[in-house]
Amino acid sequence: MARRSDHSRDELYDMALTAARSIVAQHGLEALTARRVAQEIGYSPGTLYNIFHNQDDMIIHMNAATIDGLRDALAAVPLPIGEAPRPYIEALLSAYLGYIEQNVELWRALFDFQLSADTEAPAWYMDKIGRVLSILSSALAPLYPAGQEDQTAKDTRVLWASLHGITSLAVDGKLSFVTGMTAQEIAPRLLHVFLAGISSAAPSKA
Repeated sequence: MARRSDHSRDELYDMALTAARSIVAQHGLEALTARRVAQEIGYSPGTLYNIFHNQDDMIIHMNAATIDGLRDALAAVPLPIGEAPRPYIEALLSAYLGYIEQNVELWRALFDFQLSADTEAPAWYMDKIGRVLSILSSALAPLYPAGQEDQTAKDTRVLWASLHGITSLAVDGKLSFVTGMTAQEIAPRLLHVFLAGISSAAPSKA
């Protein structure tokens, strides 16, 4: 077993998160324990608690890495140049669905994990979610009249929650209870209806 002095705290943090993500990706969140992560990286469980407050804290950091991965996937979509926003929004949706398809168990862990009733998610964690939402909000913004930033932000969260409902049913194998369509079929339809609703609500420019 490696000595505690073999790696810096930052190195141990990265090693632990990599091991945690690997365990969850292969076996699901229920397979994740501090002892198993410690075994994977060659350290004692006590070493992990010098890095994380407890196992819940480790899961929060692991889930934060999943959120960062989604943000990176969305940020990699080329920004439109002199084009209508719809193709860009559709490309973001494709990247969103692709990321989830490639990280099913990590995505499920993001929402299956529940903090205790008296514990709130850290502000830095909520900021990461906000950065993902800001990408979608910026894509939707050109569809709204000037001065509608608050409505854009609200509608962004409506769309996010709606897409999450679809993807959650899909990864849990329950979408067939609602529709015979796949997530790759129903999500674009949702986006089409959503964008049509924005267009119909916008004041006439005639």
